[in-house]
This record gives sequence, C-alpha cells and structure tokens, in this order.
Amino acid sequence: MSLIKCEECGKEISETAKTCPKCGFKVKKEISKNEKKDRIKLFVTIGIILACFIAVGIVCINLMHQNKVKKYKEKYEEIVDKIYSSGIEAEDCISLYRKVWYNTIWEEEDTETDKYTKDSNGEFYDDFNDSLHVLSSDSNFSKRISSLEIDSDIVQSLFDDLKNPPKEMKDAYDDLDELVDVYLSFINLATNPSGSLKSYTEKYTELDDKVVSLYKKVQRNID
Repeated sequence: MSLIKCEECGKEISETAKTCPKCGFKVKKEISKNEKKDRIKLFVTIGIILACFIAVGIVCINLMHQNKVKKYKEKYEEIVDKIYSSGIEAEDCISLYRKVWYNTIWEEEDTETDKYTKDSNGEFYDDFNDSLHVLSSDSNFSKRISSLEIDSDIVQSLFDDLKNPPKEMKDAYDDLDELVDVYLSFINLATNPSGSLKSYTEKYTELDDKVVSLYKKVQRNID
C-alpha cells in the first residue's frame, strides 16, 4: 500500500485514506492515467450513442414528413381527378340545358331535344321553363344531376381534409382552393339553371374558361 503526504500537515498517510488521521484534512484523491482514459472512453461512447439517437431521430422525422407529403399529394390528386370527371359531366348537362332552352325559344327541331321541347301534341312549349322542367324531371337526367351534387359534396369534403398543408404544398393548396371555388360554381350552374339564355351562356363561358385555366395550373403541381 503506498503512502502519501497530507497536504495540510505533511504527515504520511495511506493513499486510500479519505481524511488525515492527524489533522482531519480531506484527502484529494488523484485520478490515475488509466482512470482518466476510462472516463474519456465512457464520455466518447456516450457521445456516440447520443449522436446515433439524434441521427436516427432526424431520419425518422424526415421519413414521417415525406410520408405525410406523399399522402397529401395522393389526396390532392384524388380531388383533381374528381373535379375533372365531374366537370366534364357538368359541361354535358349544361350544354343540354342550353340546347333545350334555345330550341324551345326558336322552335328548332332536334331528335335529342324534341322530347323535352314539345308537348304531347308535338307542339313546342310556349315557355322555355316548361321545357327545362321536363328535362329536369327526366329520370336519367335527374340522376346525372344528383350525381353531380354528390360529387361536389365529395370534393368539398376531400378539400376540407387538405387544410394545414405541408410547407412545400402551400402554393399548390392555394391553387386548388381557387379551382374548387370555381368548380363548385360550375356545378351549381349545371344543377340550378337560372336567368336568361344569354346570361346563362355568358356565365357558362366565363366559368368554363376559369375551370380549364385553373385545372391546367393545378395539374402542374401533380406532374
């Protein structure tokens, strides 16, 4: 057993003593070189482990974010596809409304519209509203209109789920917001015709141009 001198009184004491038996001075235990090396190794090991945990955490966060963006884009694309298919159907319905409307006013015969523009005696209705009512009451056409109303509800519901977009999808969200707004107005034009043939046609042309323009803009966010 080695002896060391007390720093306070100079008495030789055991190196394992915690205090000097003569003066009671607390002995400062010197750390050996091996102990220092062991401590350094321990700190380095702990540092490496912490760094690994941090790295894994960052990777996990990035993967979760990428997965969130991926799912967001999938829902985004689903809405755009629904708007496209529903918009084409709405355009067909609007075109038929306009055709029935025009042919009633100008008493134009047409194999497609005669069943809506003429009464049971084969005479044209005096009021175009009667023709539009017959068209709206047609079972097949009314199903198409109901389908458009359902589609618009679906689009609105899906769009509500896209609130709070990831940072990189913020501009894409704003573009879609514009498209959805115009799309809903377009569907309303197909399901609730009103005004004169002139104003209805003008509104159709305006909304149709906007839908096409905004759709192309939104499509670029998917491609």
